[in-house]
Amino acid sequence: MPDLLPFVEQQLYFVLHAARQTGKTTAMMAFAERLRGLDYVAVWATLEESQGVTRIAKAEPLWLRAIFRGSEDVLPAAQRPPDPGSFRTAEPGARLSG
Repeated sequence: MPDLLPFVEQQLYFVLHAARQTGKTTAMMAFAERLRGLDYVAVWATLEESQGVTRIAKAEPLWLRAIFRGSEDVLPAAQRPPDPGSFRTAEPGARLSG
């Protein structure tokens, strides 16, 4: 796997595409752990639950819950995102910014 740290440092994104059962999840979980070791706040979360959801207003709460759940076991309380329920009044499409 290529070194992904430069993408993070430059605030870029990347796509990891590979066949089933090739270690993508394991690699991303290890990468998140490596980032935490470098003082980044990083979690691994699956967004699979939102697969097939076409409306942002429906998908975004699923993403927020996944990120929150992913943070519970690996981040100290002070670094965890707010409870997903606290975003109910926020405008759809803007809940992940900021």
